[in-house]
Amino acid sequence: MVRNPVVDGQFYESDFSKLNFQIEESFKSKKGPGSLPVSRDEKKKIRGVIVPHAGYYFSGPCAAWAYKEIAETHFPKTYILLGFS
Repeated sequence: MVRNPVVDGQFYESDFSKLNFQIEESFKSKKGPGSLPVSRDEKKKIRGVIVPHAGYYFSGPCAAWAYKEIAETHFPKTYILLGFS
């Protein structure tokens, strides 16, 4: 089952190319990590990340810090996702 987006165009761009640009700009932002993720370091490990849950306009650069760390770290065997609202 695939859930269709319910807030596209409100909290993030509904057009794919605009959304991709919005995400890349979050990484490149002065408030973000400043660059897109680079090569993966298999020795680097993280125990967890906390990522804000808000529109990319508001939280994209902050979230990009966490996603960059995840992208540049080896893949663990287990993930635990918690979501609160």
